Amino acid sequence: MSISFDQPVQYEEVYYAETLTRGYTVNPLAIRPTLFQNTISWGDTSRGTSKKIEKIVFVPESSNPLLSTGSDTSDREVPEAIHILTLEGEQLSLIRLTLQVYNENVRDRVAGKPVFQSDKEVRDHFLKTNFDLY
Repeated sequence: MSISFDQPVQYEEVYYAETLTRGYTVNPLAIRPTLFQNTISWGDTSRGTSKKIEKIVFVPESSNPLLSTGSDTSDREVPEAIHILTLEGEQLSLIRLTLQVYNENVRDRVAGKPVFQSDKEVRDHFLKTNFDLY
């Protein structure tokens, strides 16, 4: 099955990224994931990540941009999760970052272990910080 996004699809969102495949590692943050052709890429607190897609599943399914009928993307539903199988056989999950997900899975893995009070505050921090400066 060939996956191809003819136009770039970018989510102005932050996800918790985890690999489910032994022997692979991934930065725990996926900032502004972008789908284009058969690739998903995102920024993170390091050098960024790019993966070739074999299969992709959006949760909820209604957030799948391939099911969209119009060209207006301003009201596109943001996926709560994106599950990816790469061409190399790696299984990845991107889970939309909430305060709870951050505290349980990310906080102890980022420099400074910043404390946040809300979902919006944690997302805004990672969307607005330019990690390329560090």
